[in-house]
Amino acid sequence: MKSVELKIELLKLCKKFVQDRIQNAENAMQNAQASANSEERSTAGDKHDTARAMSHLEQEKSAKYLDEAIKLKRALSELLNIKSSDTVDFGSLVVTDQGIYFIALSMGAIKLNDINYFIVSPTSPIAIAFKGLKTGDTATFNGRSFVVEEVC
Repeated sequence: MKSVELKIELLKLCKKFVQDRIQNAENAMQNAQASANSEERSTAGDKHDTARAMSHLEQEKSAKYLDEAIKLKRALSELLNIKSSDTVDFGSLVVTDQGIYFIALSMGAIKLNDINYFIVSPTSPIAIAFKGLKTGDTATFNGRSFVVEEVC
């Protein structure tokens, strides 16, 4: 698979990951709201107030999670506008002698067409170690040397 096609496939996986996160956060918010709405006022007022407060906290937590997922979605949309470069930066696909890295978001290891890829955030330590490198350069991370074989 060509590098450009591979980046498009990895980007699709990233978009699905982010969309799933958005959907999960929205579902959690709806569930917390439904839970709060279903709590009826009873003679045990403290229990009712505690349950509503817990539902409210869950909604706030889910809203924060949703906000983070929406920010990730915006960052991914920026990748569509980034042209390939010969130096490692946000949106780069970095082929090393130790593995293949896509600098996009913190998703971890994935398998595509029986090949392992590491999708990492641009603020991750390994992405920082790779930043600005070109083909043939070497990075050291966690005591290991990584030779950059290709940047696209």
